[in-house]
Amino acid sequence: MWRGSLIIILVASCADAQIPAPQLQISARILKSGSLSLPPSPGILPVESVTGRVSPQIRVRVRPLSSSPVITIPLIARSNSAYRLIVKSATDLGLEGSEPLRVAIRSVDANAGGAHLMPEATNVLVVPGDLTGPTDQIVVGSGPRISRAGNDSTADNAIRLAFDIKLPHNTPEAELIFIMEFVEE
Repeated sequence: MWRGSLIIILVASCADAQIPAPQLQISARILKSGSLSLPPSPGILPVESVTGRVSPQIRVRVRPLSSSPVITIPLIARSNSAYRLIVKSATDLGLEGSEPLRVAIRSVDANAGGAHLMPEATNVLVVPGDLTGPTDQIVVGSGPRISRAGNDSTADNAIRLAFDIKLPHNTPEAELIFIMEFVEE
């Protein structure tokens, strides 16, 4: 008797498992977002900063501090998506027919450790470029997702980029816009 009861229970259990049950499927997309920020730097004045999911950007005014026309601008970048970095002039520098304003990424490092960085975050493709006219914009770099976790207050989920800007002779200052544009991975 005991053996027969056990078989009946197993058979009823198997039949119950084969009945289709209603299913619920949830799909979601995480919005692409990032930020660019400027740590305190001599000779560099932040003019405007826009963060969020639609092309974060920062506008800066730069002035050489010495007789050297090269200015180094440090930027801190965070993103949850692949990106490219674009630089454009915010003002007409009147460079047509003269030497260009040169922009290059000199270095890319973890900002404050790598606990919340993606493994390839500092592998940025660097492309130096020149601005020659008021409507020019150049892609100076592109990279993979930077941040693994955290927010804009988390120090170790960002990279620090050092941009070298070479102003043309007799150009006392310039306003530049740095833009982070998200790309498909």
